[in-house]
Amino acid sequence: ILRRNYRTTQEIWQAISELAAEGADQETLDVEPVFSGPYPMLVRYGSHASRASALGDYLTQSLLRERLPSSCAAVLCPTFRQAEEIAASLAPELNAKAMRSKDTDLAHRGVKVLTMHAAKGLQFPVVAVVGLQLNQLPTRTPSGMDEVEHHTRQKRLLFVACSRAMRSLAVFAPSENPSPYVTGLTDEFWEIVDVG
Repeated sequence: ILRRNYRTTQEIWQAISELAAEGADQETLDVEPVFSGPYPMLVRYGSHASRASALGDYLTQSLLRERLPSSCAAVLCPTFRQAEEIAASLAPELNAKAMRSKDTDLAHRGVKVLTMHAAKGLQFPVVAVVGLQLNQLPTRTPSGMDEVEHHTRQKRLLFVACSRAMRSLAVFAPSENPSPYVTGLTDEFWEIVDVG
């Protein structure tokens, strides 16, 4: 059993451990991260325009700080439709491209915009997670499915998405009607930023 985590920083791991669904594998959570870095950010926005601006600023500044090209960043969304919208809203110099699971192009020389499901098993130095609003994450419980089980799966999906970040992480949620999964996050482990 590996007891040391070389994939992500102490600050990211400590912050996202709050997001781990109940019943998460304790052995997975009890690893000790080796690296250190900035606190992850919770960005609360008032409009799609302010989200797009803050997202572009976050990606640009994080890549500059880490001295990395835009190909080392990913934006993760609940749906492919959102991925397309986000890719179109980012500045041309970031060369963002929305990708489906079946056509994920890790060699793309720009920001990869993927669904959370498509990002499973992948890692990126810089990650932004968007779409954290009520009825998008979690989605409405499908008929015939246990509500508790559905919420556990959805929270695990968010945890997995956030754990794709190796060096820098930001999650974006609207100021109004945010996902219940982010309303309990505090400035003990997160840098909280409010943008118009």
